[in-house]
Amino acid sequence: MRKLGLGLLVHDVGKLAVPPEILNKPGRLTDEEMVVMRTHAHAGVELLRPADLAPLATSVVRDHHERLDGSGYPEGLLGVQVQEFRASPPSPTSTTPSPQSFPTAVPPSCPPST
Repeated sequence: MRKLGLGLLVHDVGKLAVPPEILNKPGRLTDEEMVVMRTHAHAGVELLRPADLAPLATSVVRDHHERLDGSGYPEGLLGVQVQEFRASPPSPTSTTPSPQSFPTAVPPSCPPST
């Protein structure tokens, strides 16, 4: 889960390589601008290469815009070629606590309600 989580945290780091006028443009991007924007997935992998991340984290960065029908990018992967990034529910015999067993967090500036 940590490897997946790390990938999710840094999945768009490649947008650092996209010019700000494209990244921050209000409204629709032109076809040419979309070509540039779609480079961010591979750029992210290259930016993170020195960090030697786990393959799962790297695949999240690279493949987070892929779609099962092949319409995604950067590779246009189809069907089973697309890695599914999802957390499955814990098994009934799992020793890991479920999210429901954690109390709701209260921001430090707010006193707990009674």
